[in-house]
Amino acid sequence: MARLTPLETAVMGAMAWDLGDLAPDLAGQVEESLPGVRRNTGAGLYTELIVDRHRPAPAQRANGLFGTVHAMVGDLAEPIGFQVELRDGRLLALHGQSYGQDTRHIDFGAAPFEDVFIVDDQGESIPYDPVALMPESPLLALQRHDDPLPGNDEPEPPMSVTGSANVALTIAYALIGVAMLIGVFVLRMSWVFTLVLGGWAMKLLASKRVRQWLQATLNRAPASMGNVTSDTSHSSTPLSTLNRPSRRARAVR
Repeated sequence: MARLTPLETAVMGAMAWDLGDLAPDLAGQVEESLPGVRRNTGAGLYTELIVDRHRPAPAQRANGLFGTVHAMVGDLAEPIGFQVELRDGRLLALHGQSYGQDTRHIDFGAAPFEDVFIVDDQGESIPYDPVALMPESPLLALQRHDDPLPGNDEPEPPMSVTGSANVALTIAYALIGVAMLIGVFVLRMSWVFTLVLGGWAMKLLASKRVRQWLQATLNRAPASMGNVTSDTSHSSTPLSTLNRPSRRARAVR
C-alpha cells in the first residue's frame, strides 16, 4: 500500500475491515496491487487497482461494488462514500461518490481528510481506528502471569551449613595467626617454634576429620533450636472471642 495516496491507504484499510466476511483476503490483494488509472470524476474519484495475476484466486467470488466506507475530504461539506469493485472476488478498482458535490477542484492525492468511518446495517456511523483494531502482540501474553510479587515478609533463605563451616574455619585461622603474634612479641617465643606450632594447628584444622566434626556440630545447632521453638501456626481461638455474624450475614449463608 506504499504506492497508494494517503487517502487511498486509509480508505482501503477501512474497506478491508468493513468487508472482512465478504472478501477476507482483500487486505492481501491491496498489499500486492499497483495503482493504474486515476480520475477525478467531478463527482468523486476512480482508482484502478492492478492485483498481481499470479496471486491465487480468492475463495469467495463476489461480483459488484461493495463497501460503506466514508471520509471527509478537503473542504467538502459532506463526506465521500467509497466502494471497491470486485470481479470473482478479485479487486479491480476503488470508487468514490461525493453525493452530488463538485470535486473538480480537489487534488485527491494531496487533499487533507479526516473522520474515516463505515456505516452499519442500522445506518449508524462507526469510526475507523486502525490503532485500536491492531491485533495484540503475542509478547504481551508472555509477560502476563499470576505469580504473586515477592513481598517484604518472605523469609530470607537460611545460610547453608557449608558456608557456616567455612566462616568458622576462617575465624579459627585468624585466631591462630593472632596467637602466633602474641607468642613471638609478648611471650618472646622463637620464630621457628612459633611457625612450626602454628603450621601444625592449621594443618589440623584442614584435616578431613576436623571438618566433618565441625559440619556435624553446625548441623545439630539448627535442629536443637527448632525443638525449643513453640509452634503458633495452629493456635486455637476461644469461641467467646470470635465476632458473631450479624443476622443478615447468617441469613445469606
